[in-house]
Amino acid sequence: MFSAAGVPFKLSPRFTGYFVWARVVSGDPYEHVRRLEESEIVRWADWRGRTGWPYETWIEVQFGASATDEQIRELFNTMPELEPDWDAVNWNTGPWWASIQVPERHEFAWIVALEAHPKITWANLSFYLYTEQ
Repeated sequence: MFSAAGVPFKLSPRFTGYFVWARVVSGDPYEHVRRLEESEIVRWADWRGRTGWPYETWIEVQFGASATDEQIRELFNTMPELEPDWDAVNWNTGPWWASIQVPERHEFAWIVALEAHPKITWANLSFYLYTEQ
């Protein structure tokens, strides 16, 4: 699909584990990400926008396959500044995700087109900023 449209893309490796969105109630999102990533059960955490929630700050957290529901809840209990969206907790069974680069000012059109595809669960923006040294 991407190759046919001439859009560069990169597939991620497959992974399994819990995937949780947590709303930042207070504090510095960067500090929360740092603290989360110190945990042995967290594969990665990233401060990013969540589609449909434009005025709130969210952190996306991917837990390792061996993390239990109880461990995840215990971790978030130590961080009252974060409010996990327990209704949106997913056990990721290993689908692929891709990072694609689309033409400037066509980002939202691509999101709409991608989300309309039956094999794509969701699409959102990731921003990379380039500066001169």
